[in-house]
Amino acid sequence: MPARTVTTSAATGRGGAAFAPTVVAFGAAGLVAFAELYGVQALLPAIGREFALSPSSAALVQSAGALGLAIAVIPWSLAARRMRRGTLLRIAVIATIVLSPLVAATDGLVPLLAVRFLQGAVLAGIPALAVTHLGDVLDRPRAAAAAGWYVGGTAIGGLSGRLVAGTVGALGDWRMALVAVSLLSAVAAAAFLVLTPRVVELPDEPGAVRRALRDRRVWTLCLLALLQMGAFVAVYNFIGFRLLHPPFGLPDITVTAVFVVYLAGSVTAARTGRLVARFGRRRVVAAALVAQTLGAVVTLPELLPTIVVGLVVVTVGFFALHAVAAGWVAELGRGSALPSALYTIAYYLGAGVLGWALGLVYDGGGWRALVVVLVVLGAAAGTAAAAGLRRGRA
Repeated sequence: MPARTVTTSAATGRGGAAFAPTVVAFGAAGLVAFAELYGVQALLPAIGREFALSPSSAALVQSAGALGLAIAVIPWSLAARRMRRGTLLRIAVIATIVLSPLVAATDGLVPLLAVRFLQGAVLAGIPALAVTHLGDVLDRPRAAAAAGWYVGGTAIGGLSGRLVAGTVGALGDWRMALVAVSLLSAVAAAAFLVLTPRVVELPDEPGAVRRALRDRRVWTLCLLALLQMGAFVAVYNFIGFRLLHPPFGLPDITVTAVFVVYLAGSVTAARTGRLVARFGRRRVVAAALVAQTLGAVVTLPELLPTIVVGLVVVTVGFFALHAVAAGWVAELGRGSALPSALYTIAYYLGAGVLGWALGLVYDGGGWRALVVVLVVLGAAAGTAAAAGLRRGRA
């Protein structure tokens, strides 16, 4: 790989950037990506009503963005071998903000799916490069801690996107709601562009990609991302449909308020560094898998309090898993963006494909059938983690 030639600012080199502004900047980037990607999730029932769609068909609007993201990750990562990661991150953030209003202006289901796919492809540069770029900006211990804060930013983005979209959608319509999400994302994008440091980016270590791809832990973490992200997205894709229908029959604005439980994910992600330091990565991953699976089971009773508690436990478990896994893969990549790109592809394939496919289970068997499948996926993920997260190569 050719050496990178980078102009520098006051803080240059690995470890030279200030921690707090860097955390805020990357958290803002995560907010942009997840607010744009998941703001539409709170609007799926409204979109379904307008186009007369089943829950699984309405979820295609969510899945289109995730699939566009998954497909575009590798091109963004390949571009990072020729251009500065920081520059590409800025391009991805700006392009996402420019494209965002087009989603709300689109008329017709097929054009809506196409623009959502394009939106996912554009914002793919953020999750593809952010965690790896933290290794350029900060030293290893601080980069690992900052990765948890970045994932916390993605949780806040998912929450704020859903709350803004759901609230405005309940008071107006879903297109107006997406415009409101665009304004929120624009503010976060401005914070990222102002605060993100300019640093000397280090080239990949010789043989880093080959070593990472021979490490079974990389592939195991990718599998966990695929399974558990799919399970997590399915829960949030279809919980709105469940709460809108009997025996609950809640109004749209009340269903939107349920997404506040996302705050639990943000807090958890930001604190995973301490948990890892105390208990080790493998134990935190195991506990997170158990929590996410048990949380799904807790949502089974037809009682709103148990559903809310179950959603909190699902969210805490998932974001703890994601914060540890994303940072772990980036470290195993030793500066290469490719392992993180593979993880991101698996993550969003889970969101786009599995998150939609589980809707067919919900269409056919309701919430109980969905939870049964989620338990099976959790058991499969736990088995894979036990076998594949030991130190060693495939």
